[in-house]
Amino acid sequence: MFILPKRIDATILDETTGSSLSPDILVAFRLLVGGRVYYAGLMGLTDQDGNVRLTQEQLEQQFRENQQAFPMDYRIPLGDCDPTLRIVVCGGAEFEEMRRQAVDTRWVTPKVRAMYERAINAQLNTAAQQADMPVLGTDAVHIAVRVARLRPE
Repeated sequence: MFILPKRIDATILDETTGSSLSPDILVAFRLLVGGRVYYAGLMGLTDQDGNVRLTQEQLEQQFRENQQAFPMDYRIPLGDCDPTLRIVVCGGAEFEEMRRQAVDTRWVTPKVRAMYERAINAQLNTAAQQADMPVLGTDAVHIAVRVARLRPE
């Protein structure tokens, strides 16, 4: 049984310097079942210190909304997910395609569209960091993701 932490904190760091990256990096999370991505959502945009936070309540609300919109896709309860959390920063061409899809899809809320429009992820490489979650639950989990900037061509 997987128990969500009360909050998930992520810090996005420059792979080269180890310092915090710019604000407005769109950060996502992935929950797994059987080692495969089951549910993916957005944490939000980073602040000026490269931090972003998602509470348990926010994650559960996102999941409920997606369950209602896509009941056949989300039949497994969150508690049955693997005790693993993956934090993802999509960048470059991959992010540009995701942004295009978000803008062109009617299922995406105006708030999410605005985050995609504001995000600077196209300047970054894709990066992810995975962490095992405590089985008994915890108040907070902090995950740092090191991201490389794309080199100018």
